[in-house]
Amino acid sequence: SMCISSSQAPLSSARSSWLLATSNNSSRGSPKGLWSLGWFSKRQTQQTASMTTEAEISHAHRELEDYKKAVFEVNQDTFAEVVLKSDIPVIVNIYADWCGPCRKFTPRLEESVMPHVGKLKLAKINIDASPQIAASLGVKTIPAVFWFWKGQKQGGFVGRIPQEELDHFIADALKKGAGK
Repeated sequence: SMCISSSQAPLSSARSSWLLATSNNSSRGSPKGLWSLGWFSKRQTQQTASMTTEAEISHAHRELEDYKKAVFEVNQDTFAEVVLKSDIPVIVNIYADWCGPCRKFTPRLEESVMPHVGKLKLAKINIDASPQIAASLGVKTIPAVFWFWKGQKQGGFVGRIPQEELDHFIADALKKGAGK
């Protein structure tokens, strides 16, 4: 599945519903309102919170720090520094918030890159915020994924691909980065 690029795409219904629920002051949008509706009780919330251990918090903190080292939101101003001047291979994911296939594929791509922190980066580029980058790469359909090594585009694909193909794509970038 793919999306055709358009800067005039509407917000997804799920995102607009979330925005409405969190931005308006009705009882449906506030935690207090959710308790009164019986969605969850204060007791359940306290039990869940007390089950979180220091080790779990520490692990979550490490995962967040690794994420910050591996995944970057890139725009016109940061593209050269993050992608072209990188000393490790960079996978570039061009997406849009309104693109359904992008919303399904991007988390899987992030998850596939995370085990390779320090050996590989993921640069996420929102096509609506940085259309110049997408145009310079010839992107007309999203999601579009490329990988760069030493400032040069090495390969890529358009649309979602099966996990096995994604694993091979990442392995190719890692081999090149390791000099193999």
